Amino acid sequence: AVRLFERNVAGTERVLGLHRSFRHKVLPAIAVLIAFLPAVVFVGITAFLPAAQILNEILPSYGEYVGETTMALALFASLVAPEALCTDRRTGMLDLYLAGPLDVKRYLAAKWTAVVSVMLVMTIGPQLFLLVSYTIVNAGPSLGDAPLLLVRIVVSGVGVALFYTAVAMGVSSLTTRR
Repeated sequence: AVRLFERNVAGTERVLGLHRSFRHKVLPAIAVLIAFLPAVVFVGITAFLPAAQILNEILPSYGEYVGETTMALALFASLVAPEALCTDRRTGMLDLYLAGPLDVKRYLAAKWTAVVSVMLVMTIGPQLFLLVSYTIVNAGPSLGDAPLLLVRIVVSGVGVALFYTAVAMGVSSLTTRR
C-alpha cells in the first residue's frame, strides 16, 4: 500500500509537471485555471449584484457548471493525462518497473489514481468553491439543502472525473506519444 501511494504521488507530480521544466507545467496550469476561472467570475458577480432574481438569470446552477469545465477537462484528458502512461512506454521505463516487484495491475492503478485525483480537483473543486462562496454571500442553498447538494456535487464530480480518466487512459494506452 505504501509503494502504491508513493507511485500515486510520483504519478501526480509527473502529470502536473512538478520537478520538471517550466514547459511541462504550462498545460496542467492552464487546464486547472480554465476549470476554476468561471467559478471565480461567478463569485465576483454574486458579490457585486445583490438582486436575487438577476443572479438566478445570470449564474449557472451547480449542474450547469459542469458544462463550464468541459473544455478544461477535455484539454487535460487529451494533452496532459497521457503523460502518465506514454512517457514510461516511450523511454523504456515500463520494462524496468515491471522487472521489479511492481506488477501491471499495481502500475496501472497508481497511474490511474494519479490522473483521477487531478481530475477530481478540476471537477469537484470549483463547485465546492462556488458552494462555500455562495453560502458566505447569502446566495447559496439553505442549511437544510446544503448537505444534499454537497453529496450531488461529489457524486457528479466523481462520475465525470472517472469518465474523462477512463477515456484519457484508454486512448493513451494505445500510443507512445501524447
